[in-house]
Formats: sequence, structure tokens, C-alpha cells
Amino acid sequence: MPLYPSLTQIARLSAMGMFSGPQASASSAQAIVSRLRRGQEWASRRLPSLIARFAEFSSSDVQESVYLDLPIIERRSAMVQWADFADEWGVRARSLPSAATLCTALGVLAKHSLSVSGPSGAAAYLVAPNVLEAGVRAKFDLGDWAKWVSLRAGVDTWLSMRTPFYREYCRELVAAAPIDAIDAEELARQLLLRECIIDVFMDSLTPKDLSSINWITAHRPADFMVDGALISLLGGVAPAGITQLRREMANEVHQILTGPGLESILNNRMWPSFQ
Repeated sequence: MPLYPSLTQIARLSAMGMFSGPQASASSAQAIVSRLRRGQEWASRRLPSLIARFAEFSSSDVQESVYLDLPIIERRSAMVQWADFADEWGVRARSLPSAATLCTALGVLAKHSLSVSGPSGAAAYLVAPNVLEAGVRAKFDLGDWAKWVSLRAGVDTWLSMRTPFYREYCRELVAAAPIDAIDAEELARQLLLRECIIDVFMDSLTPKDLSSINWITAHRPADFMVDGALISLLGGVAPAGITQLRREMANEVHQILTGPGLESILNNRMWPSFQ
């Protein structure tokens, strides 16, 4: 069987032909980096009280464990970091067509994702050009938008620390190569479940937290990594189908929230490998 280069090796070469970001003035680029730094400071202070809004958690669950100081990167670095993440999770090119497909996917992620996942599955980097482009396109208050992006990364980090068994369970699914239809459907479900849990926390924000939160909630982009993964895993589901899947999972999570509570799905009994 021929040996193909790692995704990181492929990404390093491909990134040389990529722009670091969309056309923007130097002052705009510097301003979004500064906003993201201030946003992370704000999010680190706000995260404990956000988590504690749900009765089963307390601010002490977060106070000592999460302080946001994520590196802020541009698109070329994002492509390489996404490749590192994929390599770490055992994603491999097994043919020339699959290598080309993965390279294209990494490029799309680098151009659209607001953050890049690290080995734990949580946000490890913030992609400044994409945050700026999304914010300008949706006419967000860029200060509030940077805070929102940072806080979502903080919830993501806390959730990864709170549920290490989730990461291991998903790694088991990814390790099956080629991944079969049943595993693909389960992995897609878990990715969507995680995103909807994060949305529950973010949807609890009010204008007292961020003055323009209603506009951000109404117009924010979906998690591009999750949508791309769903399309790939579920065999080319149309965007309308993804919207429906997202709505169904959100309803399921909200039923759990009003019933047994989030704690009931943030324990290892939810994952068959750990029962």
C-alpha cells in the first residue's frame, strides 16, 4: 500500500498559495486582533457566571480551570493547525483522490472557521480574518462580536474539560477506517449534540451581557466545521437537511434541559464505550 504524506505536510505546501485573509486595511486587521484579546479577557471573567445560570453547575466548576488566552492566527496558519488536528485524530489520506479532497476541505475550513480545534476537540486558536469578515458581512458590533466568539470558545473549552469521555468516544468512531455508515451517523449526531449544548449556554445571554446579542443571535453563522462534517459523514446532505437536523437536535437538548437537566447528558453514561 503506498504511503501518502500527512495532512500537515500537505497543508504546509497548500497554504503557501493561500492569502492570509480577505482584503482589509492594516488598521482593521490590527483592531480585530485587539478586540479578540480584550474579548478573551472579558470572556474569562464572564464564563463562570454563564455556566452557573444552570442549576446543576456552579461558578466554582469554572473559576480555577478556564482562563482564555488562545493564540490569534490568520488563514494560512489555520489550515496547518486544522491539519494537525486531523492528524492527531487519526484522519489519513488513503489515496490520491482522498488526499485532494482532504486538502480542499482543510482550505475551506481555514477560510471560514472562526476557531480551530486542538487535540482535546476544544477551540485552540481564533482565526482573526474570519472573525472580521463574518462580523462585517453581518453588520455586527465588532466589539460585541469578538466577545461572543471568545465566550463561545470558553464554553467549548469548559465542555471539553468537563467531558473527556466524549473526546475518546469520538476518537473511537474516527479511528474506524473507512468509517462505516452507522459510525458516520453516530459521529455526526455527537458533533451536532455538542454544538447544541454550547448553543444552550450562548442562548442564555441577554442585552445586559452584550448590548447587540439579539442581532448576533439572529445573524451569526453556523459552525462551519460541524456543517462540513455533517455533509461529509451523512453523504452529501443538502443545507436544508442540515438545518432540519440542527433544529431536531436543538429541540432534543431543550427537552433535556427542561426535564432531567444538562448534567444528565454530561456524564459518561451517555457514551456506550464507557458504560
